[in-house]
Amino acid sequence: MDLIEPPIVASGHKYDKLADDAFLIYDFLTPDELSAFRDLAENAMPPQWYFFYLKQLEQQAETFYGRKDIATLIEEGKLMLIPRNMSQTLPTEPALGDMVEEVTNRVNTVLLPPDYPSTRYGVIQRHYRGIGLEDHRDTDCNPALKYATVIYLNDNYEGGNLYFKDDDLQTQLKPPPGSIMIFRASRLHGVTEVTGEHDRYVMTSFISHVDSMTDRFDNVADPSNPTEGEVKGYKQETDAALDHFLESGYGGSGKKSI
Repeated sequence: MDLIEPPIVASGHKYDKLADDAFLIYDFLTPDELSAFRDLAENAMPPQWYFFYLKQLEQQAETFYGRKDIATLIEEGKLMLIPRNMSQTLPTEPALGDMVEEVTNRVNTVLLPPDYPSTRYGVIQRHYRGIGLEDHRDTDCNPALKYATVIYLNDNYEGGNLYFKDDDLQTQLKPPPGSIMIFRASRLHGVTEVTGEHDRYVMTSFISHVDSMTDRFDNVADPSNPTEGEVKGYKQETDAALDHFLESGYGGSGKKSI
């Protein structure tokens, strides 16, 4: 029996056991929580989705070049931004800070074993038409991880199915809104492309032993090369709304240098 099974069984929630270390728990969010997170996602304007990603890009630019004018760095070929491939994210805090705290604490106290705390549900991820996630293991990026969670906020999209490709778990599913998936972080998994008009909204977290917290995603700077996408065959794309946002400086310091 895996570490996560006893607390899940004891929680009293309805669940499906997909494997010894993979569970789908139903109705984990309250109706009010589900409505609040979904409304935040559905009512956000494009610049709000871009902002979080661009601030991360800005931090990366400062690390590599000591500059934050990412629009100029993109023009100079020193930074790569690929709108269709980026997983657009929207901060849930401070707008829903109290609710994020409540949900994170409930995951920690109800669903997880002692000494394995979850990261906060600080962002909503959006997958839109043509976007999915290729096969991956979360531990490839961070070996300290033990488990991962995904909270689902809607199901009115086409495609966008979570899948697993391990010998003991080969399945594809679309969990209902308000449910949470918990699975071992070393499992091979991904998300099929969203194919319809509606976007897919989820919140994720990553879990490791308390002694490994300093090695987790939320505390580790992105070490990747700013233009490593070129190695994978990506090309710099343009997006009119994003270009306008960059030109305006998006409330930060990303304007082109003069």
